[in-house]
Amino acid sequence: MRRLGSTFLDKLLRSAAEGILVLDASHKITVCNPAACHILGLDEGRILGSTPDELEGVYVHEDGSVFPPSQYPAEVALRTGLPCHDVTMGLRRTTGERRIWITVNADILPGRSKSATRVFVVFNDITAHIETKIRLREVLRAREELFQELERSEASMRGLLQVMPSPVWMKDLNGVYLSCNAELERFFNARGKDIIGKTDEELTSREDAALFVVTDRKAIETGDRIQTEHWVTYASDQHRAFMSIVKMPIRDAGGNITGILGIAHDMTEKKQAEDQLNGLMAYKDAILANAPIGLSVFSVDRLCLEANPSFCSIFGYAAAELIGKSSRSLFRDGSGFEELGLKIWSVVLQGGTYTADLPMRRRDTIDIWVRTVIHLIDIKTPDLGVIVIVTDVTAQKTLELDLQRSNAELQKRTEQLQAVARTDALTEIANRRAFIEAAEAEFLRFKRFNSATSVLLIDIDHFKMINDTFGHEIGDHALIALAATLKSLARATDLPARFGGEEFVVLLSGTGSQGALEVAERIRGEIAALSISGGSRHFGITVSIGVASFGSSDDSWSQAIARADVAMYRAKSLGRNQVVVDAKPHDFQ
Repeated sequence: MRRLGSTFLDKLLRSAAEGILVLDASHKITVCNPAACHILGLDEGRILGSTPDELEGVYVHEDGSVFPPSQYPAEVALRTGLPCHDVTMGLRRTTGERRIWITVNADILPGRSKSATRVFVVFNDITAHIETKIRLREVLRAREELFQELERSEASMRGLLQVMPSPVWMKDLNGVYLSCNAELERFFNARGKDIIGKTDEELTSREDAALFVVTDRKAIETGDRIQTEHWVTYASDQHRAFMSIVKMPIRDAGGNITGILGIAHDMTEKKQAEDQLNGLMAYKDAILANAPIGLSVFSVDRLCLEANPSFCSIFGYAAAELIGKSSRSLFRDGSGFEELGLKIWSVVLQGGTYTADLPMRRRDTIDIWVRTVIHLIDIKTPDLGVIVIVTDVTAQKTLELDLQRSNAELQKRTEQLQAVARTDALTEIANRRAFIEAAEAEFLRFKRFNSATSVLLIDIDHFKMINDTFGHEIGDHALIALAATLKSLARATDLPARFGGEEFVVLLSGTGSQGALEVAERIRGEIAALSISGGSRHFGITVSIGVASFGSSDDSWSQAIARADVAMYRAKSLGRNQVVVDAKPHDFQ
């Protein structure tokens, strides 16, 4: 340790229980005492010459968030020139290591110059205090959760006690009633508030009270459940009843007996017991009968064990027709039954819940949709079977399917309208709009890949004379026949289209001028061989065809059309029924 020029101060630092550090203006630790080394768990050589943020480990706040180096007390004191008091920091060097907690104070030791300024840091190990605080918080939180759980349990117990058809109560070790239900109130002919806090001696006859005390003591002494049968007297009307009474010790978390839980059953007459049983069954049946959803139980081999009226109504069966029968009859076909079997068991046998909308079939063969929820009654004993809850969602599914069909029809109609918008109504081949869209796309592909593309511009020779001689209806026949010829000769990659009036155009993808010339000649010959009926007369038609190819200097597909147009008029000037290729030099032959 660096000496400070004072033996007394040196001894004081060495003997101090607090950790002491001194930092210079460059934030380097220049002094540390043994207590600092012990608290931090580091050797003096590892501490001296380091800055606080260079020491091993991560510093955190009490809430667990990381303590940034800029907030270290020494750093704050150096930066602000002000003391920093009682800062709590937690340090953990490795993940598994116990965290130590320190409280830190830092203040400035002025020097002769700013560069000579130092910080004096004093810290104490308060790990035990902080850990006690943390444990206390955890204990308080656990205690609060326990109180909340206790309140919930007590509320559940009170609710359970009130629906029990037999007298139920709890007593402490002195026989004082802690709680009771309505049946016990009837037995004592008193309200609960008049029973709680009292003993049997204060509520019933001496004979019955003595009997109850003896059986209470027996349950407490043996620590076991005991069951006895006695004649007792109802305080309400003094009638005698033969009761079966069960008493069980109540234990705390440590296993110590703290009281008695008692349940009594009136066994006076078999009929009374049967009526009570019937009442319970009626209660259960009423719940099942009035449940708005289908409830059923099926065995693991998918045989129906129980089904409520709603379940039977959904499928159109009587309960007797379902009980003991396989669920296969509820499915539209055997494949649906098998498919569901493969799906559900991988889910429910792991304790999960299988939920799905399933296509099913009623007894009257009407197809329905059923929202189905399937869950094991007890994952530990799968043989108990599964609970199946069903809801008829046919109307909802029908709407969904109708919507899907409507959307599909709308999509189909949209596609049809789009096709109509791109088809020439008379000739039923592509119209000018469709051709322009295709030509634009093909021209972009040509510019990108430098692929050969040509166009044919076709015009019927003397078409006005045909209309004047035979009429426009016969003229339309000629246009239709020409279009049919173009369509029959077109390849899958070609696009024949009516460009306007008696003008037609063919887009030849992947075809240079020589190939386009051959195609044009074939078209010209096929058209010249046509025979078209004009009433009692038959006539033929010829066409003039101009051929042009896309060129690398072209800025648009329309420039090729313009060259094909010039070539087409050149064919007409040469006598018609001819093919002329654009005379401009081409990139593709």
